[in-house]
Amino acid sequence: MELIIALVGIIIFVGCIYILIKGARGRKAKGILKTLFSMKFVKGIPDLQEGQGVVLYLYREKVSINDNQIIPLERINKVVVFTEKELKMKDKSVVGRAALGGLLLGPLGAVIGGISGAGDKKKNNTLTFLSIEYKNKDGENSKLVFLASDTTMGLNGFANEINKMIGAVPANITEAYEI
Repeated sequence: MELIIALVGIIIFVGCIYILIKGARGRKAKGILKTLFSMKFVKGIPDLQEGQGVVLYLYREKVSINDNQIIPLERINKVVVFTEKELKMKDKSVVGRAALGGLLLGPLGAVIGGISGAGDKKKNNTLTFLSIEYKNKDGENSKLVFLASDTTMGLNGFANEINKMIGAVPANITEAYEI
């Protein structure tokens, strides 16, 4: 039985690898050099809603957002990855803590658990953004900003590849700045 489970696991693993490789080959056949999944739009495109999920594609001569909006590389000035700290306030669960305290220590535990749930809990969160500074089709300076929603894996590589292709040297962002 354990052998069958192990074989099924191996088959599933190999199948997943096959799908990933096939997808990468398909993107390469279309001329896509790099792809950023799991990005959220923040600002810079009138037709998109803030928070909308987008996929960024890097081609040899352009950057494409969802394969709908296109920026030719010759109009891109630089691409910057930066982070911002966010402080989230989260309510503690009075009811949940009272119930747990009651289960563990009886009525007195319920009272103490409920009291410990009063107030807020602070949580620091680091957000990672990708900014593309470019000249729009009318020749005006513009900026697109995207939020990495899941992981920052590949974000620096995407930005560095574009900057290398256009000959831009990105500045290291060490402090907050207005966008």
